Amino acid sequence: KKFIVESDIGISDIVLKEEQMVDGSTIFVPSFCHEVEGKKHFLPYKSESRGTQFLYINLFFFLFAIDRPNSLLLFDELDMGLHPLLVKKIISLYKQRNVHNCGQIIFTTHNTTILDELKSDETFLLNKENNESYGYLISECSSAIIRKDRNIRTPYEQGRIGGVPKL
Repeated sequence: KKFIVESDIGISDIVLKEEQMVDGSTIFVPSFCHEVEGKKHFLPYKSESRGTQFLYINLFFFLFAIDRPNSLLLFDELDMGLHPLLVKKIISLYKQRNVHNCGQIIFTTHNTTILDELKSDETFLLNKENNESYGYLISECSSAIIRKDRNIRTPYEQGRIGGVPKL
């Protein structure tokens, strides 16, 4: 809750509201508080943006894995529906809290700005030639292209280290 509220996506609080199902069972549904001109307006989960829904559901798994020894968290398209700066915040939080290398996260993305947050030995690219895919660490690329004093994104976007479609 704190992470979502501090992410400045317009949510000031999250409360769980009890709902009765047709079969008589009870479920708890999150409701998101948005304050507009001093008035509180609550939106149910299903009315929130896809990015807020994704963040609300998956943040639990993300935070759970950070502190668990030998945990592995896999995300397909971590940036799906999320602003690039919010994705950077998630990665930064993981790096800050995972000081003892307890958990590991592996994710796919098409967001090139994330490359600025990662080291060359933390980034695995997939490339395709003749309809065959293969992968490699960016740190395996030529040291003339990848150096510690340069960012990774520029040579990547220039197509100098592979992994980009031929348009």
